[in-house]
Amino acid sequence: MIVLMTAACSTGDDMQSYDKEKITNELGAVDFDYELPAEVPMEVDTLEVESFVPDQPIFVANFQGTKGQSMELEVINAKMESPGSNLFDEIEFGEGQKGFFYENAQSSRMLLWEKNGVHYQLKSAESEDAEALEDEELIATAETFE
Repeated sequence: MIVLMTAACSTGDDMQSYDKEKITNELGAVDFDYELPAEVPMEVDTLEVESFVPDQPIFVANFQGTKGQSMELEVINAKMESPGSNLFDEIEFGEGQKGFFYENAQSSRMLLWEKNGVHYQLKSAESEDAEALEDEELIATAETFE
């Protein structure tokens, strides 16, 4: 029983801090309020940020882990329709935050949610070096947004 509880809780123990200021420093042109994760489920080796502002209210942060893991965060400040298809699995995380999991044709798992008019998407896919992050790891990351 203790082993099962330890395994279930181990995802949270693997969360790591990263250089969050790198993202905010590279997003000087972004003029909307957004949140970023305080922690991610890997030790970050490289972090690349791409902004489409001012043409579009979107930015993307790509996290690469020291063991080959990858996670992409996409943040969009635009009105979007909520997923209504049976392809989306609705979940609840944190303190009542609703979100959706979706898997695309390339087998990338995505966690999507909206908060204060800003849409967030965390995505992870399998690579040659590492497996995709698990749903629980994406949820644990989403729960650290501030």
